[in-house]
Amino acid sequence: MELDEIRAFVAIASFRSVTRAADALRISQPCLTRKLVKLEGTLGFDLFERRGPTMEITPAGEVLLGHATRLSRDYDEALSVARELAVHTSAHRLRGRMRISRSR
Repeated sequence: MELDEIRAFVAIASFRSVTRAADALRISQPCLTRKLVKLEGTLGFDLFERRGPTMEITPAGEVLLGHATRLSRDYDEALSVARELAVHTSAHRLRGRMRISRSR
């Protein structure tokens, strides 16, 4: 299960439409559909019932949705904290002093 597949699932569940979710994610509809099919294949069950242009989430999909939403949010938060720490650490290191001496 890949993070982009999880985000695709969350977007489709939010919009109840592959087309609108693809627009929101700024990817093509066929690309988003492939991500969903791959995720469903990995999981071994359907996350949505296709009803024309509308996607109805299955009970199993509903259970997964809460976890997937938290996972996506937690990933973004962890990445943000790590980036802030990296910037702070790099900036701190640049302010230090270095003495270079030559041995005779």
